[in-house]
Amino acid sequence: MTRRALEGLRILDLTQIWAGPYCSRLLADMGAEVIKVESARRFDNTRTYGIFPKGITNPQRPWNLRALFNTRNRGKLGVTIDMTTAQGKALFIKLLKISDVVTENFSARVMASWSLDYPVLRQHKPDIIMLSMPAFGMTGPERDYVGQGSNLTPLSGLVGLTGYINDVPHNVGSYTDPIAGLTGAGAILAALHYRAETGVGQYIDLAQREGAARFIGDAIMDYTMNGRVWPLMGNRHPAWAPHGCYPCQGEDKWVAIAVTSDQEWAALCQASGHPEWREDPRFADGLSRHRHQDELDQLISAWTADRDHREVMELLQAAGLPAGAVLTGRDLFDDPQYAARGYFPEVTHPEAGTLPTLGVYAKLAKTPGYIARGAPLLGEHNQYVFGSLLGLGEGEIQELAAAGIISADPTAVAT
Repeated sequence: MTRRALEGLRILDLTQIWAGPYCSRLLADMGAEVIKVESARRFDNTRTYGIFPKGITNPQRPWNLRALFNTRNRGKLGVTIDMTTAQGKALFIKLLKISDVVTENFSARVMASWSLDYPVLRQHKPDIIMLSMPAFGMTGPERDYVGQGSNLTPLSGLVGLTGYINDVPHNVGSYTDPIAGLTGAGAILAALHYRAETGVGQYIDLAQREGAARFIGDAIMDYTMNGRVWPLMGNRHPAWAPHGCYPCQGEDKWVAIAVTSDQEWAALCQASGHPEWREDPRFADGLSRHRHQDELDQLISAWTADRDHREVMELLQAAGLPAGAVLTGRDLFDDPQYAARGYFPEVTHPEAGTLPTLGVYAKLAKTPGYIARGAPLLGEHNQYVFGSLLGLGEGEIQELAAAGIISADPTAVAT
């Protein structure tokens, strides 16, 4: 197969749940050899919740089947190391010496508590690149706070802008996780470029909440420059109108429409078969339309209500208007554009079977990414990584397994 862009790069991935695994998955898609390091005593939490593949109702090894884990960790190798033991730490250091990058998204104190923080890792691998992704960063008065996306998103300011007019803020979930993951992948690539130029590694301190805060720069600037705090405005826009999601034919079917100029407003009136809307003084210009959004939304909703959401999208797109059908998960798989680009390739997992998954995020012309394998079973690649890569003998591996350092069976080491 075609060589991928990051082949030859090896990442020791200690991350769990979403932000960190998403970061390393992006790099795995592009060819990096990502070795996911877990413990049989305390493995990635997404092995414990979420849905099973269809038809599997009473699995014997449920920790290998959860959809959340398998989606976020496809393409990786998987090993187990008990990092709380001296033997486990020594084994990790051996892997460190043949690796390029270490990633972790624990709270700020965890790696230091294991005596495996960046200053220690540098002693063993001077040019190592390390990415830490704690919720609040490695410095500041809140560095030791713990967090999940559901509470980091409010702290980023996003929830303060999300909600309907005259309503309460709505938590949009773990939005900080994918933002932090993508930001972390970019930071690693920047550090690798620097190392290629200088031979020097570096430490990356990425606070997950800060990555999301940059997505509301316009609201922040309005406050710093004008002293205004944005109110909740639902799907509306600070300047454009109409701008929102409008009901369509069928249960919970919607279309998003944005009109950004007088020319687009004229095109909407023509495409909808309502040229008389242009003559209404309430909608004569952008400011007037913004002031009369309630009336405007009622008219547009009445027009869209008995039409298919894709039909409305295609009609308005043909007229040069920004419009998009609001798609459900099922709609995505039926969408002709996603299908034409092969966005849902099938991946085979040794226990979950062959299932469609999310595609590679970017199509590189010369070094296209692809999904090399499904997500790893717990400890699936212990033999390969510790034997073939580290050169440990079979007896040494068996001793580590007998001691529970590298067990692939959580029921055998549960406490």
